[in-house]
Amino acid sequence: MTDLGWLARSVLTTYVCPTPLKTYELLDAPMAVCTRCWGATIGLWLGWFLSTRATPAWVQSWFTLPVLLRFVTALAPFGLWWLEIRFWPTASYELLLVNGVLAGMTAGMFFCSIWPGMIRHK
Repeated sequence: MTDLGWLARSVLTTYVCPTPLKTYELLDAPMAVCTRCWGATIGLWLGWFLSTRATPAWVQSWFTLPVLLRFVTALAPFGLWWLEIRFWPTASYELLLVNGVLAGMTAGMFFCSIWPGMIRHK
């Protein structure tokens, strides 16, 4: 099983992740995905939850925006990823996690907003 973990890490760091050194460790081995991707996974769940379960007023108002504007605002946090990767390689793990959560949350909310029947209407 350990070999599969190392294989997953090798593949992801080679073809997907631009910052493989920014990973948490588990049982003295680096995890397969970076801190930012963990944040994005948490953010996707948060975006789904905000869209389908506990929809606050600010999320409801965001859902009323035109699709293109929702797309652009959901894409903006990924621009922060690029800026952080390009110009701040020493950013802290906490910042990477928050940045990932923000990007994952907005992406999750966007996809929930365009998927028929996903949005909880009040």
